[in-house]
Amino acid sequence: MRAGYSGIGRQRPASFAQRHAPVELHIAPTRRSMSGPVDFGQRGMAMTDVRRGRCLCGAVRFSAQGKPDWVGICHCESCRRATGGIVTAVAGYPRERVQFEGEQHRIYESSPGVRRGFCARCGSSLTYEGARWPDDVHVLVAAFDRPEDFPPQVHVFATECVSWLKLRDNLPRFRTFPSEGTLLPPMSEV
Repeated sequence: MRAGYSGIGRQRPASFAQRHAPVELHIAPTRRSMSGPVDFGQRGMAMTDVRRGRCLCGAVRFSAQGKPDWVGICHCESCRRATGGIVTAVAGYPRERVQFEGEQHRIYESSPGVRRGFCARCGSSLTYEGARWPDDVHVLVAAFDRPEDFPPQVHVFATECVSWLKLRDNLPRFRTFPSEGTLLPPMSEV
């Protein structure tokens, strides 16, 4: 028996080729507006809706009031290293609509003008704040209790996407940010 294989469920471990085959992720397209707030279509979120979230251990909890201004998937190396994920989905909110409860989250300045919030107890990544958006806080979608309520609108830093991840969602892809970057062709055309 292989080390680490318990036989539970009687499934054999995947071969190396199966484990390391390119991944194709399909994200359902959503109605969106690049010039205004997120349109969540049929799911809808009224401005009075409150979305809650927390870190892994529950010591830091937060709430966000109403719709985010935008939801994006970031592919940059910095976000990968900060979160441990291949991509990072974030929801942009005006700072005054995000409230924290419980233990105070810690801040790490990962580069000049960039602050990343996390739980000091369990290490969960929670927020991103940038000097170029002083009135906003970007909340990591995975930290919300219902991340499915935050479908992405856009990919940012798309040229930094890891080579084996093949996204076929046809969302707009930008070299950097929509406000500063070059629009790239959809993955389905690459």
